[in-house]
Amino acid sequence: NLGLEHAFSEVNQEFDFQQQIAFRIVVVGRPRTLRGAVHEHVYLIGREALINAFRHADAKNIEVELEYAPRRFVAGTHQRLDAAPSRS
Repeated sequence: NLGLEHAFSEVNQEFDFQQQIAFRIVVVGRPRTLRGAVHEHVYLIGREALINAFRHADAKNIEVELEYAPRRFVAGTHQRLDAAPSRS
């Protein structure tokens, strides 16, 4: 059972994404092992979100945040897009 941060860090290496995207994982709190089914579901949902972000978001930066709290776990992805040029 790989840690989520390690598993998510390998997602962008699975595919040959042509664009250059800065990718990082931020861990908040003390990482802990999640129960098997919870780990699997969080990984599959997060993996799908990352793949969609890499393929479709036209983002320059993608960040995954894993927050471990005493009685909860929160995962999220953040994408920073370049500002669209203003129309004159």
